[in-house]
Amino acid sequence: MPYSRDAAAPGPPDQLRIAVEEDFGPLNILNQSNDPLTFLVYDRLVAPSPYAEEPQPWLATEVRDVDPRTWRISLREDVTWHDGEPFTADDVAFTIEWFKEVPSGTYSHHITTVPHIEQLKVLGTHELELTCGFNCPFLGSVTLAHVPIMPEHIWSTIEDPERHDDLLMPIIPSPSTTFTARQTGEIDAATQFLPPELVDQFSNSDDIEVATTTPLQFPELRINFQRAPFDNPEFRRALSAAIDRQELHEDVWLGSGRPADRGYPHPDSPWTDPDLRTPYEPQTTRRILDGLGFTDTDGDGVREGPDGPLSYRIYVDNITAHGVADPTQFIMSHYSGYLWDLPEVPYPEFEALFEEWKATETIDARAAVSSRMQQLCNEAPTSIPLHYPSGEIAYWPEAYDGWVESPGYGLVHKWSLLPREVAKQAGAVVEPGR
Repeated sequence: MPYSRDAAAPGPPDQLRIAVEEDFGPLNILNQSNDPLTFLVYDRLVAPSPYAEEPQPWLATEVRDVDPRTWRISLREDVTWHDGEPFTADDVAFTIEWFKEVPSGTYSHHITTVPHIEQLKVLGTHELELTCGFNCPFLGSVTLAHVPIMPEHIWSTIEDPERHDDLLMPIIPSPSTTFTARQTGEIDAATQFLPPELVDQFSNSDDIEVATTTPLQFPELRINFQRAPFDNPEFRRALSAAIDRQELHEDVWLGSGRPADRGYPHPDSPWTDPDLRTPYEPQTTRRILDGLGFTDTDGDGVREGPDGPLSYRIYVDNITAHGVADPTQFIMSHYSGYLWDLPEVPYPEFEALFEEWKATETIDARAAVSSRMQQLCNEAPTSIPLHYPSGEIAYWPEAYDGWVESPGYGLVHKWSLLPREVAKQAGAVVEPGR
């Protein structure tokens, strides 16, 4: 159940102690060390994120497509930076040009690659126009909902963009220490989710509240698709069909969250094909492996291939919202070596779909091609989701009780700290029942 309390709009607390599970380093705008923390400092033209169904204007008052490649943006006139300097179209223009020049990072691909912002015109103090190198119907709802806007009068004077002031928060790497600190009141909240085995314990506490969120992330089995036999799409299909996700859901995650039987990307992203399915089909696995010549020749229960038993070390990682819910990052992941490694490793079927994708002129047409890309990805996956987790977060309501869930960001983000009506107007609150 998405989490949103019905309490009155929260007032700013004097101090909140929020533990983070690792040292994310400085909030460097080049590396998206942690999106929710980064956007405690920065804002975007459209809110709340590229993971919302209907992003709303934020620093912008309106974004509109003039033609399939051109967007016009009108900005708010009542905004100043923290030091009182007015926010203008020059700040937006500086941000876009800055991301074209700096080393490639999480946000820069929205400027230089998918989409490719080819031309920028400042039309007035609070209006500008962007033109893409190819059709860009997602620019208003994805790109502008992700790229942070930077103050020109500050960043234009910085010679070393790798350096940035720290936002200090308690760093508690150990989950057990984090939850002990929460029980004793040493911290007010944490970005870490409760392990399934501790949810009941914290839920039964008189002093602690537990909120259940639906995070856009999952643990995945990441596959080396350039190594035999994983370079064979049929073998990858057999591997996916062999995984009993319901058993993992019940035995490993103790019934919390959902079985990951709807593939990649995350099914709660508004950009994911709702018809994707990755069922447990051991008979399919047996048929494919038999056809590939992987059989159990010595009766020990393990199939063998040309190089001996099919025995491998597996690597399970956790992939977060930007990777599993952003439709343009889905494209980039096929060029980064994550889902594929274009253009070094050819993938004719995907490349043909990408050309269709670039030619689309509307969000609906682009989403239709994206669905075909996703189906292709799941037919012979290079990343296999193992579980769609729920995210239980424990906090002290006496310290602060204004937490709300925002798409992809859990509870710890700027929208929990702003007046409730402001967060709702921005479409930043996941309402119960959604």
